[in-house]
Amino acid sequence: MPDPDLNQKQPLIARLAFYYLVIFSCLVIGFGVSYLQLPPYHQIDNGLKELGAFLKGKAGENKSTMERLTLHRQERREKLFEPGFHLRDPNFVDPGYLLISEFNKGEDQVVVRLVSVDGFKEVYRWVPPVEEIIERTFQDVGCNNKAGYEAQHPLLHDDGSLVFTSGEGPLVKIDRNNNIVWTVTGYFHHSIERDSKGNYVVPTVNNPPFMSFNIDGTHYRDDAYAVVSPDGELLEIQSIGKLLVQDDRFVGAFLGVGNFNMDRIHLNDAQPILEDNGTALKGDIVFSIRHLSLVMLYRPSIGKIIWGRIGPWTYQHDVNILPDGRFSIFSNNVMTLRDDNDAVPHKPYSEVYIYDPTTDLVESPYREEMEKIGCLTVTAGRSRILPNGDVYLEQSDFCHLVRISRDSIRWEYTNQLTADTQGLVNWCRYLLPEEVNLDWLNESQN
Repeated sequence: MPDPDLNQKQPLIARLAFYYLVIFSCLVIGFGVSYLQLPPYHQIDNGLKELGAFLKGKAGENKSTMERLTLHRQERREKLFEPGFHLRDPNFVDPGYLLISEFNKGEDQVVVRLVSVDGFKEVYRWVPPVEEIIERTFQDVGCNNKAGYEAQHPLLHDDGSLVFTSGEGPLVKIDRNNNIVWTVTGYFHHSIERDSKGNYVVPTVNNPPFMSFNIDGTHYRDDAYAVVSPDGELLEIQSIGKLLVQDDRFVGAFLGVGNFNMDRIHLNDAQPILEDNGTALKGDIVFSIRHLSLVMLYRPSIGKIIWGRIGPWTYQHDVNILPDGRFSIFSNNVMTLRDDNDAVPHKPYSEVYIYDPTTDLVESPYREEMEKIGCLTVTAGRSRILPNGDVYLEQSDFCHLVRISRDSIRWEYTNQLTADTQGLVNWCRYLLPEEVNLDWLNESQN
C-alpha cells in the first residue's frame, strides 16, 4: 500500500527542485551578463546606479533617504540660518535688486521674483509654465519635469521677459505674462549671459561629442559653449575639450591627469567680455571648467586660448571680470573622492579669489569673513563683487543669499518654506539699480 506521506512530499520536492533550478539559472545568466557585459547589462547597471544615487543623494544635498522620500525634490531641512530676510547692518541701505529663482511651496514649483533689497519688497513675480515647456520641448527627464524644474540663472530683459533653463535642458524665453516666446532644444546648463551683440552665451553639451568613446557604457559628455541669437536661433556650438586638445599647454591636464571620467570638463560658466579690459578683448569669453579647477580666457576671433590657470581655487563656479581687468572666481574649496557624489570640502568655507593675469598674482580678500560666517557650498555657488567692495554670495546648498563686506554681514536671506524646511535657490542674480529697467512694469500697470 503506498505511503500517503510520501505522496504528499513528492510534489513539494518537485516544486523546491524547480525553484532551485530557476534561481540557479538566474544566477548563472546574471553572472554571464555581468562578466561578459552582454545586453541588457548597461541598462541594468545604469538603473542600479541611478537607484543608488537617489538613495545616497547628491553632493551638498544633505538629505537623508527618508527626507528624499518625504520632502519635495527642491525642499531641504536645514537649520543653519534664520528664515527669511534679515538686515544685519541697520545703517546700511542697499539700492540694488535681487532676481531670485526659488522653489515656492504654494505654487508647488519654481518661481522667479524681482525684489528690491531695501525693505525686501517684491517688485514682480513670474510663474514659469513648466508643464507647457515640457510638453513643447518633449523632455521629461532629469530636471525637465515640474518637480525638478529650476528656472536656473534667469536673465531679465528690458521688456520684462526672462530667459532660463531647467538646469539641464532646453533654453526658454517667456514674456512678462508667463507666455512662452521661444524654446531652443538642447542640453543647456549652468550660466546664461549676453555678449556685446546681444546673443546668449550658454554652456551646453555637444552631440555627437568630438571624441567617440564611452566609459562603463556611458558616453563622454562633451561640454561646449553655445551662442544663441535674441530670436532663439542656435548660431554656434564649440567643444571645450576640443580647444584643450588642440593646445599643447592644456592637453595634458585634459587627457593625462588621473582617471578620465565621463564628465571631464563640467563647464559651469561662460562669461562674455563686453569691452577691452586688461588681457581681455571685446568678444572674448572667460570659462570656468570645474572638474579641472581651470579658469581660462578664450578668443573666438582667432580660435586661441589666451591664458589659463589651475587653482588655487578648486571645483570653482562663477568667474567675472572686474573693472580693473582682474577676475573674481568663486571657489567651492572641495575635492572628489570617487565621483561627484563624493565631493567633500578641503576647507570649512568657500572662497572668492581675485586673479590678476598680467602679474599672475592671486588674493582672497573675503577669506576671514567667509570663514567666520561658515559660508560653504559644496555644489553650485555664485558671487559678485560690488562697486563699494562688498561681495554678494549665493550659498546654494543651503538656500541662502548674503551680502558681506570684508568684516561684516550687510544682509542675508533664506528661502523658508515651512517651520523647518527651506526651498532651493537656483543661481540668483544681484542687479545694480542701473541694470534694472522698470518701464515695462509701469506700462503694464497703466
